[in-house]
Amino acid sequence: MATVDKTITSDSKRTSRWRPIGGSPLACFGSFLIAFGIALATGYQVIPSLNIELASAVLVASAGVILLTAYWIEKRRSGSQLGRTWAKLQTHRNILDSHFIVAETDLDGRFLYISNAFQQISQYSFDELEGKTPALLNSHQHDRQFWEQLWKTIRAGEIWRGEICNRAKDGSLYWVDCTISPRYDKANRLQGYIAVQTDITETKKVTEELRDASTLFSNLMSATSEVGIVAINREGIITLYNRGAEKMFGYPAEEVVGKVTPIIFHVPSELEARSKFLSEEFGRPIEGIEIFSVVPLRDGSDEQHWTFIRKDGTQVLASLLVTPLRSMDGELIGFVGIAIDITARKQAENQLEQALLKAEAATRAKSDFLATMSHEIRTPMNGIIGMTDILIDSGLQPEQNEIALSVKLCGESLLTLINDILDISKVEAGKLELNPAPASLTELLKEIDAMMRQGFESKGIEFDIQLKPEKDHHVLIDALRVRQVLLNLLGNAAKFTPEGGCVTLAVTTNEAGPDDIFVKFSVVDTGVGIPKEKQKKIFEAFTQADSSTTRKYGGTGLGLSISNRLVGLMGSKIVLSSELNQGSTFEFEIQLPFAQASENDHVEAVAESDFTIRSLHLLLVEDNPVNQKVAVRILEKSGHTVTVAGNGVEAVGLNPPGRFDAILMDLQMPFMDGFEATSMIRAMEGGDTIPIIALTANAMAGDKERCLAAGMNGYISKPINKDELKQALRSVVPNAAVDIEAA
Repeated sequence: MATVDKTITSDSKRTSRWRPIGGSPLACFGSFLIAFGIALATGYQVIPSLNIELASAVLVASAGVILLTAYWIEKRRSGSQLGRTWAKLQTHRNILDSHFIVAETDLDGRFLYISNAFQQISQYSFDELEGKTPALLNSHQHDRQFWEQLWKTIRAGEIWRGEICNRAKDGSLYWVDCTISPRYDKANRLQGYIAVQTDITETKKVTEELRDASTLFSNLMSATSEVGIVAINREGIITLYNRGAEKMFGYPAEEVVGKVTPIIFHVPSELEARSKFLSEEFGRPIEGIEIFSVVPLRDGSDEQHWTFIRKDGTQVLASLLVTPLRSMDGELIGFVGIAIDITARKQAENQLEQALLKAEAATRAKSDFLATMSHEIRTPMNGIIGMTDILIDSGLQPEQNEIALSVKLCGESLLTLINDILDISKVEAGKLELNPAPASLTELLKEIDAMMRQGFESKGIEFDIQLKPEKDHHVLIDALRVRQVLLNLLGNAAKFTPEGGCVTLAVTTNEAGPDDIFVKFSVVDTGVGIPKEKQKKIFEAFTQADSSTTRKYGGTGLGLSISNRLVGLMGSKIVLSSELNQGSTFEFEIQLPFAQASENDHVEAVAESDFTIRSLHLLLVEDNPVNQKVAVRILEKSGHTVTVAGNGVEAVGLNPPGRFDAILMDLQMPFMDGFEATSMIRAMEGGDTIPIIALTANAMAGDKERCLAAGMNGYISKPINKDELKQALRSVVPNAAVDIEAA
């Protein structure tokens, strides 16, 4: 009464199972029992000898077996469905267990169950927490009232929700958003509690950081009472206004925030001027709040000086820096302006500017005074030295010649002092400039030897010049200023070294590369030495190692100061090492570029000493009678013909172009000075070609440049030096130089 249902499994094996015909198993088994009873009755009629009791017993037993079988089959079917349901529930539970922080406790709060997520965040296993209370996780971040309110709520059967800070097993803190619900049995009796939590540690951290940042921002806004900070939205309405702004503008925040634009703080005329300027720059009308925003949008920021009008009508000068404000997405949300009161600074700047103007005026007055004094002193000095030279050349008796030489020496010493004072003035005014030119180191040392050796020998001092290595170098150097420094150092060495001592000028060269060379100059003496406490002081102007030296050795104390400043212009400094009664060493090292020495340079160098000037017809423009005589005597002795003009008017009246080979022009003269006379001569026909050499007692910085700018061709300062005059004539008069041998 059954069929075989055959199916193919996934592994292709053929299996079979019995499936009863009919409905439920009980119905099938009932049918089977009825059929079995009918069979027994039929059998009894056919076989009368069959024991009816036995048959009945078999029937009952069979029925019991059948019922048990039916019950087992039905249970298997219902159990299979229940298992599938339970598996689904278990899957859902595993998901919740992994992702949600869940705990189940009894009425006293002892843990009965915790999820995997709970174990992970707390770092405790269930075995470690089972039977224990949440007190083990207490972070002590909540007060007693917090916990009392929590327990009161859940014991009343109500749901509690809040944020709890717990302490993990390693001591770290974590925050959870927690919901605690009561748990009831079937009789609706409270059995315990279920807590479902969410980790909010990172959220709390960010919140705390935002709160700290907000607090810091608020504190900064309050603390910056000396800086006005004002923010506006895109429409220009003020959205932020700190205490510094209240102090600067006089308006309280409640009167301006969300109500007005910053335009109320500004002077209308300044806004109009700025609007006009920006409109021209951008090629369109710029008005209103755009006056402050258009430049920051283009350049990122804009800083301007404004005059602000305070609430009480007073004004304050401020520097305002405006920058755009943007959201996290980069969207423009407004602008912020930072204003700093610069009223006091401007007043200080104005005072400083006035002081600077006064200082410049004082410097000009000093320069004018020095120029005047230089002219007034050099003019008679020119006469004294010039006339003394003429006197010496006149064939004096030996005693008279010695007296004349003493007069000349005194005049030259005074002239040296004047030059030192002028040099100090030039350096202080920043007007002293170096003039590098090609020169030979060997020739420079030869010149120094020629100038100093006689003086050393006359004092009984041994003098030596050393060049290491012994190789000549042509370099770009201001030979005049280097010579000035070395002569000063050697002069001091001669002054402070006793008879029998030794002075050495050592020059060491070291090539720095293919294009330049290091040159170290050292002046070493065996003199009295300088105490250590005085060594820095001697480089100050008008200062010597000891006041007594002024009387014993003489001097003004200017030489070392000037020399050190000149070396400073060369990018170096003078270094001193000295021991008292042991001698001193002054040295400095400068870096010089190489100069290419060509054959023309060699010929030029030879010509410097091996030439004379042919006879010239010269116009001397000089107002001082003594200087006229000196100049005429020097020029005539050199073979020149001289015509004298007492001032610029006389010189112009002589119509010099075409009549003279050159003009020697004094600058300061009555009626018409040398500058005006030069200008008028240059305007004459042929006047643009006649050489004009300035011959003046002016020796201040810029004098030479002024002369050249006025149209003069050369410049010689008084007193007249024969060699300088010869060089000046050679450089400006065509074909003036004549080779000595040819002459």
